[in-house]
Amino acid sequence: ATRTNDEKSAIKLSCNTHKDKMTRTAKTFGWICMVFNCGICACARELYRSEGKHSVCVFYATCLLALFEKKKNIPLFICYDDACHLVQRSMSLMGQHWIFAVMVCIVICVDKFHFVNHKDLWCLRCLNPYRYDQLIDKNSEVCEQLFRYFNRFKHVVLNKPGGKYRFFLLRMLDLKNMKQIKMNNNRNTNSRLAPRDATGMPAEKTARAAHKQLVESVKDKSDNLPIEFRTWTTFDPSIIQDNYDFLKKNILRDAVHYGERLSSKRRMEIQRDLRDFYVDKIKEKMLAKEVVDMEL
Repeated sequence: ATRTNDEKSAIKLSCNTHKDKMTRTAKTFGWICMVFNCGICACARELYRSEGKHSVCVFYATCLLALFEKKKNIPLFICYDDACHLVQRSMSLMGQHWIFAVMVCIVICVDKFHFVNHKDLWCLRCLNPYRYDQLIDKNSEVCEQLFRYFNRFKHVVLNKPGGKYRFFLLRMLDLKNMKQIKMNNNRNTNSRLAPRDATGMPAEKTARAAHKQLVESVKDKSDNLPIEFRTWTTFDPSIIQDNYDFLKKNILRDAVHYGERLSSKRRMEIQRDLRDFYVDKIKEKMLAKEVVDMEL
């Protein structure tokens, strides 16, 4: 009998949020979207069979590659409801391609609405969205709001063939983006960035008191995040891409050889070393730019 990715991996999380076992064979599972905080959808993809962590990991990697090709930097923060399994899956693949090493470097945390479902100590310590100042006034439930908008079309596309079904949803998504751009231009910035959950209520009110006490009871408060990351909002993937061969021989050496069998402690050490390496390269780049400006 073949083993699932959860059984192969050396990491066992106590969060019961994995979606690999939620499968549908007769029809597609749905859609997954990457939406910016302002409400603009950047990428969308149809899911087949299940919303497994491997499919989601490949989707995010594809989106980050597309964003990197169009502009140099990508967002430093990504919020996802099953972030714990997504991060662990990207850590298993960080020795195979440089884009997965980028996903390990950036901050992937649980969105505020679904954070109450996570009980693992590692999730509470490293994936807590309330720990980052950059996410305090951000709408981490923007994807849920977009899906709520698309639910009104479910009866329209129920009996459509596959091609017409995809064309209709993608066209509606394009029109929604155009409408959102006009709304953002005419709306106050502070009002459109107010954090809301899927029901429209402020996201801070959705966290239960018991879960807050559980988060506060975590003794180890370290989250593997350099001080510089707490002020940045974008990430430059070209640094990891240009130095990936060097990283595979040094920092990512164990990730290349062991992959999914890598222990949790070693994964966290590699993540910390990767982020420190990125910070050092950014400082060298800024210093070189200052030297050039002084010479000019």
